[in-house]
Amino acid sequence: MSRGTLFRTAACIAVSTSLGVVGLSSINAGASTPRVVVVTSTAIPAGDQVIKASSTASFDVTLKNQNAAALAPFIASLSNPESTNYHHYLTPTTFANRFGASTNVQARVRSYLETFGLHVGAISTGHVLFHVSGSTTQMANAFHAALVTLRRPNNSVGVQLKQSATLPSDVASDIAGIYGLGSSVQAQHASTPLVKAKTTLPTTCSQIPGAASAGNTPITFSSGGSSSSGYTVAQQAKLYGLNTQWANGVTGTGQTIGLYELETYAASDISEYQSCYGLSNPITVKNVDGGTSGSSGEATLDIEEAAALAPGASLQVYQGPNNYSGPLDTYTAMADQDTTSVISTSWGTCELDPSGDIAAEASIFQQMAAQGQTIIDAAGDSGSSDCEGVSGITNQAQLAVDDPASQPYVTSVGGLQVSSISPLTESVWNESNQSTNFGFNSSLAEGGGGGESSYWPRPTWQTTTGATSSVTKRMVPDLSVMAQPSTGFITYYDGTWEQAGGTSIGAPIIAALVATAAQYCDVSRLGFINPRLYQMGVAGTGFDDVTVGSNDIENQGSYSAGVGYDMASGWGSPDPSTFIPDLCAALPSSSHTTASLSAKIEKASTPATVSIVAHDALNLPVANQAVLVHVSGAKAKVLGSVSRLTTSATGSVRFAVTSATPGTVTINVVIGSTSVFTGSVSFVRPKSVLSVRT
Repeated sequence: MSRGTLFRTAACIAVSTSLGVVGLSSINAGASTPRVVVVTSTAIPAGDQVIKASSTASFDVTLKNQNAAALAPFIASLSNPESTNYHHYLTPTTFANRFGASTNVQARVRSYLETFGLHVGAISTGHVLFHVSGSTTQMANAFHAALVTLRRPNNSVGVQLKQSATLPSDVASDIAGIYGLGSSVQAQHASTPLVKAKTTLPTTCSQIPGAASAGNTPITFSSGGSSSSGYTVAQQAKLYGLNTQWANGVTGTGQTIGLYELETYAASDISEYQSCYGLSNPITVKNVDGGTSGSSGEATLDIEEAAALAPGASLQVYQGPNNYSGPLDTYTAMADQDTTSVISTSWGTCELDPSGDIAAEASIFQQMAAQGQTIIDAAGDSGSSDCEGVSGITNQAQLAVDDPASQPYVTSVGGLQVSSISPLTESVWNESNQSTNFGFNSSLAEGGGGGESSYWPRPTWQTTTGATSSVTKRMVPDLSVMAQPSTGFITYYDGTWEQAGGTSIGAPIIAALVATAAQYCDVSRLGFINPRLYQMGVAGTGFDDVTVGSNDIENQGSYSAGVGYDMASGWGSPDPSTFIPDLCAALPSSSHTTASLSAKIEKASTPATVSIVAHDALNLPVANQAVLVHVSGAKAKVLGSVSRLTTSATGSVRFAVTSATPGTVTINVVIGSTSVFTGSVSFVRPKSVLSVRT
């Protein structure tokens, strides 16, 4: 599909109808305290009409965390094998108790808003968010800002600020962000529609002509009288190393992939797709704020891609409305319910969008990271100029990145054109119209998103090499996969088989790889994977470097692929043989782990010493991991408490084995799920020493 991932999630106010312009009444609460701007007003979109009517509206308020200074270090420790917190994730309740907004903060914000008659709902489970509703008059008084009601060209009605919203400084200091008060513009996708062509392992789908004989290049098939092309599931599995994992029974079993959607899908499409490929993934739908309606194919391809590439995983589809506070409420539900180990989202908007509130989203993503939920997002389809079509942005061709892909606790997926699987031939996806360059036209100019954040500082884990080493802001993407439509994914949508592309397909691809890796690594969740990805990249493993192409679709001069990390392709694409194993930060590698036994023959009752230094695939210490020692034969025992044996911060462990009687003792040592040493020692009876008298 030449439509791509980028679906606009511009913050919107929940509205039925409203007064044309709502002014301020004489209510004076907080008037003596200096006020702070919390949401800026935006220009009324062209084509919207001001109307007069009464109404109610709703929005979300995210609150400042207690113990905020400790949250980032704590999240970092969860992905650090040398920390005692490694993979010790929080529940929503423990997050609330440790980092959520304090009862005093909750009380102050609630009291202020209720003073104006606004209804403040219950605090979210993680103690991060209030859902607020009321009349536009009440809102205008609370925020000292007039609002205007608009009728859009599609006859929907929305409310928009006519002035910037403010709060008393003592209330504003308790608030992390406000979502849904900025604009009446609904979330939109950034490019053209799907290109339509008129734990069971996936089989060959006979409905796709040519699928059975697919080789190393995209197949061409005809459906509905049109010709399309793309890669089959089997080809994708080969490209990203999943076929090897499936052969060993590693299919994502035990993992639950959460799919974030602001549209619905036809169950009949999913059923037909699963039936043709022989899939049986359990799929559960969870509606947020009453669910949503309409379909452009995004939810359909997300579900089909995740199901096919992680056939052992369960899927939970979270569906929220693409207006009001629905987008943020949907993320909040995924965090508070905490039933998904990996979250895939292909929806976003330009980071510079004046109607968004990235700070409000950040609070939810921090909670997810603390709970061990891996968040994967598409980097967008507008190349290095992500503000395509965003109201309120004058220079839409300027360099910009996508939100939430640029969020520090989100893994960002860029886009590639994959011309061949073997030999691997891939370049940065770029379909700019170089001959005319008329500016933004999604049917002419598309490419994989990437660039430098204008908001987030460079995270400590974002260690790169070469040209990007001096960049001071968060860079995206982190890695890239197939995206160009004719070298993309074959989906079943609206009753036909179609080619699909854009970075939309990237998020579920990486989500499936992460789910598979979690099973391979024998962990319940991999959690926040970005620190590990950058360790892998710097170590030169886990990725196929992409060095060809650029994502400069608007002739802005940035960015080109090169050796190592770059802002056109990230670290490159997942290497089929090393990406999944390398994600196991606490799993020893046989090539980097050393073990020794002090003696092959030892006197009975005299200890034999085993010394091990365990390193992972990146040659980093496997620290603070439990060590299991199995001994058999004779009357052998391990000195000390075996149940307490763990590797040190340097990955080392040392212990002694003795036997009360002669005989051979076999020793086996396991760290994590990996056997790191097997050996034997023969204990013998000491010879008698005779004394001679003279």
